[in-house]
Amino acid sequence: MKLPRLSHLQATVLATIGPSWMRGEEIRQQCGLGRSTFYLLMKRLEGGSLVRGKYKLTFVRGWRAKEKSYRLTRGGSAELKKVREFYRKLFLTTTT
Repeated sequence: MKLPRLSHLQATVLATIGPSWMRGEEIRQQCGLGRSTFYLLMKRLEGGSLVRGKYKLTFVRGWRAKEKSYRLTRGGSAELKKVREFYRKLFLTTTT
């Protein structure tokens, strides 16, 4: 069996995001990641065309801020599918 291209952490983030837009802060909190780990990971996923990011201008306690949201791309969805299939096969062969 060929190992998946994605790490388990990358796959977890992609599975968390799904096909709809999701705020970066929500993703980070749901995955339990520190800020630096999260932003580095998202930069790599975006660079690999696995997620798409967009900024939105928002206000936090009266201050202007840019908030980034992400969504899964077709490529990201295909890679996540490969990871899920890899682990499904792995667990099927190890439990039988």
